[in-house]
Amino acid sequence: SSGINAEYGDQPDNLRVSEYSMRGQHYVAVHKLLRYWDDSDGQKQLAFLCECPGWEEEQEVQPTGSPEPPQDGLRASPVKSMPAKGKRFIYYPVASSYWKAQSRCVNSGGNLACPSNARQNEFIANIIRSSTWLGVLDYNEEGVFQCSSSEDLVYTNWGLNQPDNSDGGYGKKEADFVVMRYKIGSDEHGAWFDQGSMTNLQDYFFDFVCESECTVGEEGCIPNDPSKAE
Repeated sequence: SSGINAEYGDQPDNLRVSEYSMRGQHYVAVHKLLRYWDDSDGQKQLAFLCECPGWEEEQEVQPTGSPEPPQDGLRASPVKSMPAKGKRFIYYPVASSYWKAQSRCVNSGGNLACPSNARQNEFIANIIRSSTWLGVLDYNEEGVFQCSSSEDLVYTNWGLNQPDNSDGGYGKKEADFVVMRYKIGSDEHGAWFDQGSMTNLQDYFFDFVCESECTVGEEGCIPNDPSKAE
């Protein structure tokens, strides 16, 4: 079967995606959000999935009930808390199509920005200088928005009467992508509106912001959980 890539067309396309790569695309990757197969030149670092035969040995059954208290002279080790996670954002004042912007973010080790709370949204609104693509879309199922990174969408900041699912362009009624509005001095600055990706065979172009995961306390890291101090 084949998948449809909004940027590059039918797959497999054996497309030379990098000017530095002269080889063909002999490997296959699965797009984790759109779920189609895409041929690749094998140069990009991706996660991988192994398969192995089913286990035939009987697994040891762990006893249930309260654990035995530690013996004299021994104390249970304290449970270490995981460091709080956050996001670091980088603004690119480069007008791009949605798919090209997402590709550039992924190639840099992140994704298009998907704010997890009001503080992260405000930070992005303060660094942009034009309306900007966000990593939020309902491409897979109309009306069900999610982050382009496949993480849960836990925060939204829709503008007035948004999303309205208009301006899909190119004979397409749905507006499947999200843009942060740049309107300094207005209540709508930093608000979101849904947007199509193409009109009259031409891509819509906006600036974009990439996000990457970080640990709270690192420079420029904004917590995903607002209750976590930096």
